[in-house]
Parts: sequence; C-alpha cells; structure tokens
Amino acid sequence: MQVVSEPCGVETLLDAWPIELTAIQVSSDMRNKVKLWITRLGDHVTRLDQDSSEDMVLLLLARLARNARDIVALFAGVSATGGEVEQVTIAWIRAFFRHCTQKAGLEGEASIDEERLRRFLRIGVSSVDAPKQVLKDLGVTRFSQLSDEVVMAIAVRLKAAAQEQEDELFTGEEIVQNGRLRQGMAVVIIRSSVGGPPHAYLYDHSSIKTWERQNHSDPHTRQSISTRDIIPLIIA
Repeated sequence: MQVVSEPCGVETLLDAWPIELTAIQVSSDMRNKVKLWITRLGDHVTRLDQDSSEDMVLLLLARLARNARDIVALFAGVSATGGEVEQVTIAWIRAFFRHCTQKAGLEGEASIDEERLRRFLRIGVSSVDAPKQVLKDLGVTRFSQLSDEVVMAIAVRLKAAAQEQEDELFTGEEIVQNGRLRQGMAVVIIRSSVGGPPHAYLYDHSSIKTWERQNHSDPHTRQSISTRDIIPLIIA
C-alpha cells in the first residue's frame, strides 16, 4: 500500500493499466485523475501505522479498489458494460500488485483474493434502522416525495460512504465531510431487472448531469438513465 503513496505511485499504477483489455491509451486526463486519487489516498496511508487494525487496512484497500473502479468507469468507453468495468478493474489491480512484487524483488505472483476484491467493488444491498433519520443526520432535507424503498436505498448508500470515507467519482472530494453530506450531491436510483430493492449511486450533481447528457447512462452500471433519474440531494 505504501507504494501507492510514493512519488512514483502514479507511474506505477499507470504502467499497470491493462491496455490489452480496454484498447484505451493512458491520456493526460486519466493521468491527472490518478494523480488526484493518489494524493487523496496518500493522506489516508500516512495515518496507518504498525498498530493499525485489520479493519482499517481493509477499509483502505476498499478505497483503493473502488477508486480504481471509478477511474475505469470514466475512461473505459461508453460501450463498456458494468461487468466489463469490474473485469478491467480487477485486471488493473492484479497487474499493479504484480508490479509492486517485481519492484520489491520478490519472486512469484502476488496473491490476490479476487472474491474479496469483488465484494469491495460491489455495493451490498442491506438496510439501516430509521433511514429518514440517517438522511436528516447527514443534513439531507426534502425527501418526503420519495418512496420508502428509495429513501432506504439512499440511506444505505450514504451510511456506507460515510463509514468508508468514500470520494466522489468526478470531483475526488469526500462525499461525507465532518458528518455532513457535501453540498451539490445527487443520487441515481437503479432498479434491478430481476426485482429486489433498488441501488443508489452518489455523484456530484453538476457532473452527473453533464455525463448523462453526453452518455445517457449511469457511470458505474452503464444502465440507461435520463435526467429524471437524477435526484438532487438538498442540504439544509
């Protein structure tokens, strides 16, 4: 993990970019996005020490995995499916750890628990107690017109973002800051084609509107969306 926060961390990650899977070359925009990501991640890496719990290390690994997925989602091309985004992300992380192993002069392949990695990449469907109170505690108002299942989906997603100190896809800023949802956020609700509860995906409001106008899809799932699927989250 320390390799990521080193001065050469950006180049190490970009060298591991799986061009053979995406046919997309590393661009200046991608380089800038990775640099911003590494800067934010480095702040968290420096807080770790030998006494850090396994949960803290896993939390940081989850951030690494999801940030990598976000970059793949932005640059993998409009035609890429959600499954392809996940596949490229896993290949990228696997290649990155292989680079780290080689840099350290170690023999053999780095061992990657791909099932755990897939769990990191997927937002689990669960529930929270008093979802409306969760929204209120984070400063969200004006949700009375939403159905109970949508409120639950948003509350679950916001609670996860707060616990894992997640960064927003487009801006790279923390979604929840000092216990409050950052200003200018929105949510996209994606309903399962096979039933079950909906999923909520959090984005900067202005950025997701621009993305939808250009691509007509959700960045993570690649399912078709329209402007009416984007719900602004109003902060008191």
